[in-house]
Amino acid sequence: MIVVGLVIHNLVNALLTPPDPLALVGVRMYRLGGGGYWVDPQSLGRLMRHMTVWAGINCMLAMALVLIVIFWEKRPLASIGLRMPRAGDVLPALGALVAFYLIGFAGNGLGSL
Repeated sequence: MIVVGLVIHNLVNALLTPPDPLALVGVRMYRLGGGGYWVDPQSLGRLMRHMTVWAGINCMLAMALVLIVIFWEKRPLASIGLRMPRAGDVLPALGALVAFYLIGFAGNGLGSL
C-alpha cells in the first residue's frame, strides 16, 4: 500500500502541476543572449531543500517497507527482491549499466537536460 500510495500521489502531482519541474520548486532560470543560461543562486537553495525533503521521504518509505516485511509479515527480505548477489546477477547488472549509459549518452546527444 505504501508503494501504491506513492505512485498514485506522483501521478496526481504530475497531472496537476506545471510541466516544468524546475519551475515547480521555484528555480529561476533565464536565457542569455549568447545561448547560455543564468540561474538565480538563491533559487538553487530551494531546489536543494526540495530534493532533500523528497530524499528523506523516500528513505522513510523504504525503511517502512523493510520493517513491514520483517516484523509484520515475518518474511525474508528476498520476498521483496533484497538478497545477496549471485554469480548469475553479474551479466544482467553489466547489461543494465551499459543500457543506462547508452540511454544517457543518447539523451545528451539529443539535447535534453
